[in-house]
Amino acid sequence: MKIEVALEEDVPAIMGIYDACKSDMNKKGVDQWPNNYPNSVIVARDIRHKSLFKVVHDKIIFGVICINEYEDPAYRTISWSAQNGKVLVIHRLAVDPQKQGFGIGRQLMDFAENFAEKNNYHWIRLDAYIANKRSTDFYFKRKYIVKGQVYFSGREKPFYCMEKKMKDNLVQTNDVYFLRTDALNTDFVDLVKMLDSLIAKRDGEDHSFYAPFNKVDQIKHVLLAYIGTVPVACGSIKQFDEKTMEVKRMFVRDDYRGKGIATKILDRLEEWAREMNYKKCILETGKKYPEAIKLYTKNDYYRIPNYAQYIGVEDSVCFEKIL
Repeated sequence: MKIEVALEEDVPAIMGIYDACKSDMNKKGVDQWPNNYPNSVIVARDIRHKSLFKVVHDKIIFGVICINEYEDPAYRTISWSAQNGKVLVIHRLAVDPQKQGFGIGRQLMDFAENFAEKNNYHWIRLDAYIANKRSTDFYFKRKYIVKGQVYFSGREKPFYCMEKKMKDNLVQTNDVYFLRTDALNTDFVDLVKMLDSLIAKRDGEDHSFYAPFNKVDQIKHVLLAYIGTVPVACGSIKQFDEKTMEVKRMFVRDDYRGKGIATKILDRLEEWAREMNYKKCILETGKKYPEAIKLYTKNDYYRIPNYAQYIGVEDSVCFEKIL
């Protein structure tokens, strides 16, 4: 699947998705969108302004999202966190009901947030219908914060007005961009798949032992590195105990190694841990990974006895660094 700008000829297909979503919500008792909204005039305008994006697979549109700087006048009543800074607004996110549950909405939001970061937006704002619990939960999980409520004509209940701060998440260093995110980010998921493929080959028969310890579902703090729009590296930290973070899932794609990106990721993960008042970082790597051992020792990590599940594992090498 890919995300690209919607075209004029896409209007019928996009209206089909909006109508299907309205029908699906109505069956569930959710009156989020009245019969005349969204309509083909709105869709054509969004396309004309190049603010409507579609998820496409085999020439079939699965979902859409509109992103621009337009804020509804009702937003003026909201006590936003700041009245200055560049704001990106999300409108009319929709996924074909038959394609829901496959992460398409998440891909569209990842795209919107990456667009905001790359174009120096300070904030993302949106509204979400209170009666649509699936929608509000989706935004809560992405760490959007409710700043107030507004009513729109034809709806029984109010909409949450929500925002997410973006500017502080992005740092630029020699054309490498570092993004703080979480394990749901699709770029992180793709990089982890590359990493798992690599270590499966190198670990050989031992891979089945290590694999359960490398799951990412409990990881909340992920750092991604981009060059241009390409995700080139990742790393993460996971709470080990109340004073300690464990460094996990460090990876740099082959074509981008030797540029010091891994060290920069490690530095920023340590800085993140310090911000949360953790006192040290620990990690495990393997004797089959001399380049990883070199990276950690160069960055002032020192050998410690194997901990937790790695106790007694001959091929494991564990390190620690006081922050």
